[in-house]
Parts: sequence; structure tokens; C-alpha cells
Amino acid sequence: MYSWPGSLPATTTAFWWLAVGGIALLLFAAGTLVVLNYSAQVTAPLLSAFVIGILTFTVTFVSSLKGSAEETTFTTSVVEDMRSHLPAFINPDPALSAISVRASDLSGIARGLFAVPAGDVGPAPKAAIGDPDVTTFNLELLQYVIVRHLRDRQRVQWGVAQVATPEGPVSRASVNQSPGLSNPVRLQGQAVLAPLAPNRFATTPYERFQWENIALTLPKGASLALKADPGGEGRGPQTAAVIVQRPGYFTITITVTPIGSTGPGVLPEGLHAPPADRPHYRTHHYIISANAQFSRLTAGNWRTEENKAWARWAFQELEARFRDSSPTL
Repeated sequence: MYSWPGSLPATTTAFWWLAVGGIALLLFAAGTLVVLNYSAQVTAPLLSAFVIGILTFTVTFVSSLKGSAEETTFTTSVVEDMRSHLPAFINPDPALSAISVRASDLSGIARGLFAVPAGDVGPAPKAAIGDPDVTTFNLELLQYVIVRHLRDRQRVQWGVAQVATPEGPVSRASVNQSPGLSNPVRLQGQAVLAPLAPNRFATTPYERFQWENIALTLPKGASLALKADPGGEGRGPQTAAVIVQRPGYFTITITVTPIGSTGPGVLPEGLHAPPADRPHYRTHHYIISANAQFSRLTAGNWRTEENKAWARWAFQELEARFRDSSPTL
């Protein structure tokens, strides 16, 4: 966790005191000379020297600042059940592999759209969508799960699980340490539901309940926005994006782009399904591109390194969660 100004090492403190003292003595000496030699003829050269000094300092300081970027790109997938065109209902495998857990989560969140509202005694709506809607549905689903994952990973500090292996049951433990943020933004309730409103998955009663009680933590001054581009001729493929930004400091953009689908019976490597269901499944592949741009004008700000650390952590978490572990072709 960072603090400011905080306690500094003794040598650093002494350096700054000497620097400030030296500047003060120079200003005092310059002021004394001006007072002792002031006349109407001195005004113009004095103003010129002052303006030139300010301009020189500004140009030198700005030129020393450099913007920076962090980025990563990887592929992910969604398995479709062609009978309903929804993400296939796949239980996590005994080893709790990342791809099986992800497939199960995608299916559960997708089917939450068709859950019967509390107190409703009518029949449940049919859990299905049309084939032309699959790409838009999956893009929106991945967009939402990205935000949800960033929320959840910042509140889970450790985990323990028992999984099955060929040698028998084993226990696994993990620690999750997200970077410390000074005075972070905590979006909860309407503050986060408003920017999430364009996404259908955030509107279900269960998801709304979670957002009312669990906050999304972002760096100080940051805001959340969702963006959808239908694509088209001259614009490229359809995309969905998550944007986290603080104007003048940074912009983080996470974009999901479809890259193709398979025929029936084809699953992503490492995912297993019951033999009777597999002929009804097909796989849709997507690219997730995460890019963080940090402003040149605030490159020297002490929060910039904190924001960079958070962006790197977020990208690593998303890659660990969504990346398909297929070998390079």
C-alpha cells in the first residue's frame, strides 16, 4: 500500500531539504540583486528573463516525461449447445481445470437470464436463443464476466480445494494478492449498475443482488464503461469492450473479438463432455486484447506506478482465467 507523503529514508529527506534550501538561497540572492539595482530599465530584461526561464523549465520538464503502455492478447472460447444455442452446460471436471470451471460459469450466468423471478408462479421462459443471436450473446456474456471476474478476484485472498487426480484426491491451496490502491474507487449498487445497464446479464435479480452487496474496486478517480461495436463493412468484425479510465492518467481497454467457429462435435482442447452430448456442441473462438495507455503528462505522478501495477495484475488475472491453453499452431 502506498502513502503520501509518507515516511522517507533519512538520506532522501536530507537531500530534499538541501535542494529546497539551495533553491531558497538562490531566489533570495536574485531578489536582493533586483531590489538593490531596480530601475525602469531593469523591468523589461527582468520580465524577459522570467518568461524565458518559465518556458525553459516547462519544455525541459515536459520533454522528460514519457507515456507508457501495457498490453496482452490471448484466445478464449465459448462452447455452444446447438439445441438451445446457449453456452453448453458442462460440469467442472474432477481436477477443476480452468477451462472446465470457466465453461460451467459461462453456462450458469447465461441461464440466469431465463430463471423464474422470485414470487412468479408462471412457467419458466424457454432457455434458448436464435442462431443469428449467438455471436452478440457470447460477446456480451464475455464482456460481463470480465468485469465480474475483476470484482471477485480483488476480494478473494486465498482458496483451498480438493481435486481428483490419477493418484487419488489431492488438496490445493492458492493465495491471491491484488496490488494495494491508495484511496480506490469502490463501485457498488447503482454506481456500478448504471454503467453495466447496457449488458443484459447485469440485469438479472441474482446479479443485481451481488452488485448491491459487493463492490468493484478500481484505481483512484477511475470510471467504468462498456462499449459494443456491431462492426460491418469497412469497420471490421463485431466487438465488445470494457473500458476503465481516469482522464489525464490512464485508459485500460479490454476488447473481445470473434475469430471463428467449428463444426458440430468439436470442443476446445482440454475440455471434456458426455459422449451423448458432444455431437450437439460446437466451439466459438475469440481474441481478448487488453491494452493500458498511461498519459505522458502524468508519467511522473506517484500514482502512475500504482496504476501500472494494478493494470498488470488485472491482465494476468484475466489471462489466467480466460486463456485457452492450446499449443501454438
